Amino acid sequence: MVRLIFLSLFLLLVAAGALALRSCDARSDNPVPEEAPLNAAVADVIVGLPNGATLVAQKGTVGRQLIEWLAMNDGKAMPFELGGKEFLPGSTNPTVEDSGRLPRLVMMLKAYPDVDVQILGHARASGDERADIALSEARARFVVDRLRKEGIGEDRLSAKGVGSSQPLPPDSPLRAGGATDDRVSLVLVRRAAADR
Repeated sequence: MVRLIFLSLFLLLVAAGALALRSCDARSDNPVPEEAPLNAAVADVIVGLPNGATLVAQKGTVGRQLIEWLAMNDGKAMPFELGGKEFLPGSTNPTVEDSGRLPRLVMMLKAYPDVDVQILGHARASGDERADIALSEARARFVVDRLRKEGIGEDRLSAKGVGSSQPLPPDSPLRAGGATDDRVSLVLVRRAAADR
């Protein structure tokens, strides 16, 4: 009796294996496409860069605006705010918010080697204009140094401190999000074809 049960189980397993192998060889009328299209919501968030890298950048964010500008070939210089909270007050110590922004910027700049970037350092007004300019210059250099360490060529980077002369406007959406003037902003410029 036990032998009969084992024999039945063995035959069932052999039959199941044969069917499985046969189904692997069968051609389907509905083959799965090699690259299934992404869900529209995912496609709005995940962006492919020309060098094959992908980046999460939701519509309406600074990251997405940067990517959209980079994808254009109009040659115009374009200023961007990184988010307005890059440094702790009165220092060149980066904030937690900054830790995700610069790696993303590095990815974008690596994907678009024909784009140069000027980093503008800013500072809150302290009442000492010289100190504000020195702090803003140190912040701009800090960002340039980090980008350079991540492989962005120094010939593509420049730093300038503007002190407290260019504060965020009081009605800026960034201010509503908690931004301060402890920040850096970017000016992106696409090199002319002859300069590449």
